[in-house]
Parts: sequence; C-alpha cells; structure tokens
Amino acid sequence: SSGGDRKNLVSVSLAQVIHLTTKDDGLVVHRQKVHSLVAIGLVLNIEELVTKNIYRIDDQTRGAPIEVQYWKNDDNDSSNSRYVAPPPIMEKTWVRVTGQSRYDDKKPFIVAFRVEPILDPNEIYMHFLEVIADSMVLQKRKIESLSSGGAGGVMNESRSMAAPTTGISVGGSHMQGFSAIQKTVLNLITKMSEQSSAGIHRS
Repeated sequence: SSGGDRKNLVSVSLAQVIHLTTKDDGLVVHRQKVHSLVAIGLVLNIEELVTKNIYRIDDQTRGAPIEVQYWKNDDNDSSNSRYVAPPPIMEKTWVRVTGQSRYDDKKPFIVAFRVEPILDPNEIYMHFLEVIADSMVLQKRKIESLSSGGAGGVMNESRSMAAPTTGISVGGSHMQGFSAIQKTVLNLITKMSEQSSAGIHRS
C-alpha cells in the first residue's frame, strides 16, 4: 500500500486481533482503538455463500486462524445494493486483508473491505516489520499519555481498564523518543512502503 493509504491503517498480527478485540471496544492496541487494520494470512479454506465469502486465514501467530468475511454487495441494508465480485483468491495462497475487527458469537473476526493475493514472499516479511513498527508507535504514545498524568504512570493492561482513544494514525509517526536504531527501522519501513507495495526485499 502507498504511504498515503498507510496513514489511516494499522498493521496487525492475527494474534493481536484475536486477543485484543472485545465486543464493546473492538480492537484496542496499547489503549488506542484501531478502526482500520491490515493483516495477512495463508488461506486454509474458502466458504462461498450467496451474500458473502468467508476466508479462514492463518499467519502462524498465537490463536490463529481467524475468519474473514467479504460481503458481495456494497450496502447490506439496501434493496438497491450493488453486487461486488469477490476477489480471485485460492486456498493455500497468502492474502492481504484490509478491514475492521468485529466480535460475535464469543469470537473475533474480520470484516474485509479488500482481500488481495500476495504474489511476492517479501511482502510477508514486510508486513511483520510493519506490525512491529506500528506497535512501537502505539506503545510510545501510550507511555507519553501516561507520563503526562493520564493514569499516574501506572497502566493496567486488563481489557476492562484499557479505555481506548477515538482513533489513531500510524503512518505519520512521531520520531521523538525513539532510539537511533528504532528511528532507522521506522524510516526504512516508511520509505519502502511509499516506494513499493512489495516492501523490503531481502536481496
């Protein structure tokens, strides 16, 4: 995705979606509500229904796999909704999912705005680097918020106490407070994200 698109998205692992999503607050990472996310996974199976496709994906993190729902009409509440063809996705291939986390029937799932195949394996490594970078930014913001007097410098990590903010923007992250190597990693990831959707190549 381009640098502009990344500013309103947070890269996450499926473990984060599974363990940090609640019915009341949605996905909350370091006390900040994530409205739109990017996740990846290997497609284990596909269930094709009349109104939606259900993909079960696994990124090999704790708690995965998870269910991804892609609706085939653009407005589920309208009789005039337009049919949206599902993407050409096959089982046993890797995909990138852009969407929102939801919670239903005692388990989290993802409602996808976009599901696209990953053709370059380097994009898998790039995604997990972005997960680390975005988590670092959110953790830094949480620490700054607490040190400014929000909770007396003490953070209770339990879900019931993790009062989320109204939303975040990771792409334009603040660099103040990071070490030199952290700044280097974040700058490199941001630069490569802007230049190519394939991300950082090992070569």
